[in-house]
Amino acid sequence: DNAAHGLQVAVSYAQTNAGIDTVLVTNGTYNVTAQMLVTNTVTIRSVNGATQTTVRATGVGYRLFNVKAADTLIAGFTLSGAYQNSDGDYNYGGGAVGTTQRSCMVSNCVITGNFILHYGAAVNGGTVVSCIITNNTATRAGGGLYDSGARNCLIAYNTGGGDNGGGGMKYGTADNCTI
Repeated sequence: DNAAHGLQVAVSYAQTNAGIDTVLVTNGTYNVTAQMLVTNTVTIRSVNGATQTTVRATGVGYRLFNVKAADTLIAGFTLSGAYQNSDGDYNYGGGAVGTTQRSCMVSNCVITGNFILHYGAAVNGGTVVSCIITNNTATRAGGGLYDSGARNCLIAYNTGGGDNGGGGMKYGTADNCTI
């Protein structure tokens, strides 16, 4: 019996126990109360996809996932509710997912309804594949994505403010996307 009682507990357990490289998440809505820090390479994947599994921030001042580890995969979730409204360290990238790792991948997710004061309300950094990125807001730049690669994504109805905007995305590359 390796079942954790909550997503934050499972991600934390995978980070502190060698040999745990996959966190499978069953259907449901997971309300998170603090960012999940990913320091070791791991796959965090829903069992039945974004229509069945939601990760939602329930407070103010943090992103959902802060990924420090290369080759991490986050797949098959609806990611929503991140709200970062101060100039703290968190605000310089990624409301739903923030990473400095180019090999970090977010796949088959719906990323919607996130807010960040500065860069990339949905995702900052990494690569986003086959995702729907809508209704995210950054008061500076990159309402949807900032400095990310995107493939086969729908990026729509996002808002970026100052720093020359970039409502859909600012910096990065888009391949076979609708923006």
